[in-house]
Amino acid sequence: MTSLKVLFEEALAEQRSKQICAANVQRRSKNKNGFKWLNKAHNKNYRNGYGWNYNRRINGRVVCFYASDLFRLFEKVVGHGYEWVVVDEARARATVEGEGYEWKDFVGFMNENGGFKVM
Repeated sequence: MTSLKVLFEEALAEQRSKQICAANVQRRSKNKNGFKWLNKAHNKNYRNGYGWNYNRRINGRVVCFYASDLFRLFEKVVGHGYEWVVVDEARARATVEGEGYEWKDFVGFMNENGGFKVM
């Protein structure tokens, strides 16, 4: 028969491992702009004080594009044959409209140039 102390230590160890796993999950950043692999990067060299960065890994190789404008970045990414993915349409719409563009114009532009995918 196992002692109460052993049972208590096992339960405590299991609880700690669950807390560590939960802490790791909570630390992951969430995509706030609605597009996959897209980040807003602050840069003093641009007039608006920030630019857009497309970062992803393909077979261990880092693919990175940088532009001051979403349209230019989209052209660079698709022009090199990579896909532009919309993960959350509501957030993507807010991002595009926050940049001063109409969502329907941006979607039309993306559809014309290909490489556009909605998840």
